[in-house]
Amino acid sequence: MQRIKIFVICLFLLPVMFFYNKFLPSSIVSGQGGTSLSAPTGVSASDGSYSAKVGVTWDTIRGATAYRIFRNPTNDGATAESLGTTAAGAFFDATAVAGQTYFYWVRAENGSTLSNLSQADTGLRAVGNNGAQALNPPPPAPPGNPLTATKAYLGKTLFWDEQLSSTRTVSCGTCHFAGNGGSDARSVGNDARAMNPGFDGVFNSADDVFASPGVMSNNADGTYNWSPVYGFKEQVTGRKSKSYIDAAYANNALFWDGRATGTFTDPVSGTVILQNGAALESQILEPPVSSTEMAHGGRNWLDIASRISVSKPMALSPTVPMALNEWISGRGYPELFQESFGTSEVTPARIAMAIATFERTVYSDRTPFDAAVSGITALTAQEQRGVGVFNQAQCNACHSGALLSDNQFHYIGVRPTNEDTGRFQVTGN
Repeated sequence: MQRIKIFVICLFLLPVMFFYNKFLPSSIVSGQGGTSLSAPTGVSASDGSYSAKVGVTWDTIRGATAYRIFRNPTNDGATAESLGTTAAGAFFDATAVAGQTYFYWVRAENGSTLSNLSQADTGLRAVGNNGAQALNPPPPAPPGNPLTATKAYLGKTLFWDEQLSSTRTVSCGTCHFAGNGGSDARSVGNDARAMNPGFDGVFNSADDVFASPGVMSNNADGTYNWSPVYGFKEQVTGRKSKSYIDAAYANNALFWDGRATGTFTDPVSGTVILQNGAALESQILEPPVSSTEMAHGGRNWLDIASRISVSKPMALSPTVPMALNEWISGRGYPELFQESFGTSEVTPARIAMAIATFERTVYSDRTPFDAAVSGITALTAQEQRGVGVFNQAQCNACHSGALLSDNQFHYIGVRPTNEDTGRFQVTGN
C-alpha cells in the first residue's frame, strides 16, 4: 500500500514540476554562471589607440542592466580582477600600465543574475605623451537622460527605422550616413535630386542650393500631392545635413543656426524635461514633423509615437546587424521601451531621448590626428603637409583643438545674408 501511495504522489508531482520548469522564470544564480543572461559578445579592447587608457566595448545583451569588466595579464578569467561596472556599452581602463598587454572580459549583470564571462580580447595602452593636448572624453549626457547600453540600442533601432517618417521611406540615417562621415552622401553639387531652387525659387540659377532630399509631398492618408516646385519628386531641404558624428559635444546648440537649444521641452505638454546639455534631444524633435524632411503637412509627435508603438522594429530594413537583431529578438517597440525606460509607454520624449543616447555613443577619438597629438604615431609626410596648408590658410582660427571646431557660429560668406540669414533667425541679432 505504501508503494502505491508513493507512486500516486509522483504521478501528481510530475505535471506540477513540468509546469514550473516550463513556464516559471529560472532561478536566479550567483557566481560565474547564469541562465537568464547571455555572455556578452563582440568584446573588443583597444590596441594602442590611446596613451592614457584602454577602451573596451561590447554588444548590448538583452536583459542586462550593468556590465562588469575584468582584466588579467594572463589569459585566465578565473583569476582576473574586477575593474568595475557600467550601465553603458563601453568602459575605459585608465589604470592599465603603458606597454603592458592585458586580457579583458565582460560579464552581463541584472541584480544578482550574472552571465558567464565573455570571450577574452587583448588590449594595450600605448606608450605616448599621455595626451599632451587634451583629447575628447566621451560626450556628457544630461542628468535626466543617463547613457545606458540598452537605451542606446533602442535609439540605434529608431535612428535607422524608416517607419519614423510618414511615408516610411526616410530614417534619420538616410541623411546622416555613417559611411559618409555622418552626413548626407546624396548632397552632391549639380545633382538634380539634391537641388533646391534657392532664394529666387527658380531652378538652374545662381542661387541654387544642393542639400538633403526628404520626402515627396504627402498626406496623412498615405497619398501623394503634386508639388508646384518638385512635382512627384523628393522635396529638398535648404541646407545640407550636418554630421551626427561628434554632434554630442555641441550639447547646447545644434542645427546650422543653433535653433535646437540645450533645454529639452516635451513636444506635447510643453514641460521642460532636461534643463541643459540636451541639444541632441531638441534637434531630434524637428525632422520627423517637417513636411519636407520626413512628414506630411500637419503631422505631430502624437502621430509619430502612435505609429512607432504598433510598428515592428526595423521591419523595412533589408539587413540588421546581428547583435542588434539578437537584442530586438522579435519584440515590439513597447517591449523595447519597457527594457530601456522601465515601462512600455512609447512617448515622443522617450523617442528623442533614446535617439540622443545612441548619438552620444558615436564620436571620434581614435583618428590619425588623435594618435599624433598623443605621441603614439606621427602623421605621414603628406598629412603633415596638409597641416601646413590648413594652418597657413588660417583654417585653424576656428577649427582648432581636438574637435577641430570651436562650436561657435561664424559668417563665412557661403551665402549672401539676404538669402539665408542663419543665426539671425534665432537671435534676431
